[in-house]
Amino acid sequence: MPGAWTWTSAVWTRSRRTARSAGSVPLTWSRRGEKSPEEVRVLLQEQFRECAACLEQLKKGEGTLYTTMMSVNNLGKIDVYQYLYFLCLHAERHLGQLQRVEAEYLAAAG
Repeated sequence: MPGAWTWTSAVWTRSRRTARSAGSVPLTWSRRGEKSPEEVRVLLQEQFRECAACLEQLKKGEGTLYTTMMSVNNLGKIDVYQYLYFLCLHAERHLGQLQRVEAEYLAAAG
C-alpha cells in the first residue's frame, strides 16, 4: 500500500507510513498558513508569463547593457536576457515537478 504524501521543504515526499484506508493515498499539507500546491502552480505560471513578457519587450538589445551576479551553479555575471531566461527555465522546471508529483499521486490514488 502506498505511503502518505507530505509537503516538506518545497517538495512532496512520501512517508514510510502506510495509508490507513485501502486504496487511498492521503495528501497532507504540513506547512499550514502557506500557499496550497494549486496556488503555487498559479503563481509560477504568472511569474513565467511575466518573465517571458519582459524578454519580449527587450527586443533591441537593451538586456545586454546590465549584468547581475548569479551565484546559482557559479554562473557569475550574466546579462538581463540570461537572467530572465534562467528564471523562465527555473519556473518551467518547478511546474514540471508539480505536474509529475500530481500524476504520481493520482496514479497511486487511482
